[in-house]
Amino acid sequence: LQAGGRRQSETREHFVSIHFDDAQEAATGAGTYYAANQISNRPGLVSWLPFLQRPSVELNTLEREALAAMVEEALVGRTKAMNRGMRAEKFYVIANVRHPAILVEGGFLTNKDDAGKLGQAAYREQLAVGIADGIKRYREVIPRRSRPPRRARPKPE
Repeated sequence: LQAGGRRQSETREHFVSIHFDDAQEAATGAGTYYAANQISNRPGLVSWLPFLQRPSVELNTLEREALAAMVEEALVGRTKAMNRGMRAEKFYVIANVRHPAILVEGGFLTNKDDAGKLGQAAYREQLAVGIADGIKRYREVIPRRSRPPRRARPKPE
């Protein structure tokens, strides 16, 4: 099947969770996290206990790292925020998705300077553009992954 000139089985999905942190007043800057392990999709209680699940073999760690690195570079370059770097973590919000996922810490609400910047629409726009630029770069560099075609569901009689 074709959709907009692309096969529908090609996937370009990403998950980006944006946060503004609360910490000691001295903490400042932007950081990006990627999942240390993304878990396979399992139903039931186990899905709420990510430490019990096996890492997914569907998604290469390098894809997660590359997305985090490219977003971090573009974000810091655009905003001139202090670079807190990128790290692998076991955050539920990024470990329980099937696509490359990152968590962006855009600044610290408890830091007077960060909070002042975050209160400005122009700075928030720079954050958004930096994140978007990083994603665009990632999409240019990392090849598309293909999903197996979905099976058609039988129609009820």
